[in-house]
Amino acid sequence: MVRACTTATRRLGDATSLTQGTEDEIAMVDDAPRKAAPDDGSATADGDVVSAAAGVEGRLPGGRGAAILVVDDEALIRALVARALAHAGFDVATAASGKEALRLVAEGRVVPAVLVTDIEMPEMNGVELAARLLAMRPAIRVVMMTGDPDRAESARRHPSIVDAVALKPFRMHDLVQTVESAVRQPLIR
Repeated sequence: MVRACTTATRRLGDATSLTQGTEDEIAMVDDAPRKAAPDDGSATADGDVVSAAAGVEGRLPGGRGAAILVVDDEALIRALVARALAHAGFDVATAASGKEALRLVAEGRVVPAVLVTDIEMPEMNGVELAARLLAMRPAIRVVMMTGDPDRAESARRHPSIVDAVALKPFRMHDLVQTVESAVRQPLIR
């Protein structure tokens, strides 16, 4: 379930696949291209677009129901990823930046078991965000997302920070499986 501080503003279809795009970003939704939702937030389990999330508590690793923090500066990607994970039974919180994610965790508003973050974001990239969150919560699992194969390979070379990397475009089902694997794998840090 996605918990949010604000009310819903727009409905999204069922997300099954994701493509990387530009300002006119197109997401694959029900295997048909659709224009992106406006840059106003993230999706709830029933498909509503909302802003920042709060109050999500982490659970012991063991599969679905674990708290996930999704961080991406692109609202559509953040919304689709949050919706897919919520639909799979995870508790999902979202942040539009590394700075916002750090604030949510530092204030205790979100206690994630898994961080799912884009690598490329303005101000603070996903690797820096992961390192900072790991300093606060050493048991957090980290799943990175990127559309750049070189950045994906580079992230995979940091197993002390990164548990898994999802290369865009990816199917939402594959991302859910990646997150489930990260939740279940033994902590080796």
